[in-house]
Amino acid sequence: MTRALVILIALVALGTGLWFGQLQQTDSTPEYRADWELPDQTGTLRKASEFDGQWQLVNFWASWCAPCIEEIPLLVATQERYPQLQILGPAMDQIEPAQAAADRLGVTYPILFGDMGVVNWMTALGDTRGALPFSVLIDPDGIIRERHWGALPAAVLDEWLQAL
Repeated sequence: MTRALVILIALVALGTGLWFGQLQQTDSTPEYRADWELPDQTGTLRKASEFDGQWQLVNFWASWCAPCIEEIPLLVATQERYPQLQILGPAMDQIEPAQAAADRLGVTYPILFGDMGVVNWMTALGDTRGALPFSVLIDPDGIIRERHWGALPAAVLDEWLQAL
């Protein structure tokens, strides 16, 4: 079974589960970041705890997703402008095309891989739509502060970054 088929099956399963009604948090209890372990583009295993204590912008993307590709230059510029923010780019993609796109676009933040690991992380961060791109802002205490489905407009990102 190819990776693309595995990803497709996972997304269909995710969508089906959401269709039948996933419980949503309705109280004011903070939502915390999920634990994860995924390899980056160098093959180094990265862990969620490695980024604790700093602001994180997690941007789920794929090389075949036009809105994902369009927003990457904004994310690269943001990473350079805000060193106290760590952008992470989990790819819903195969390694080779994602790495080629990241190289072409000059991505300077970690790109992470791992078929079901990426899907599980995306779900744990509250993706209720199964769409890409999907971005999540996490504060230094691990609390999820913002979510955005679709390409992240510069105005929305600027609003988020006021918290920094």
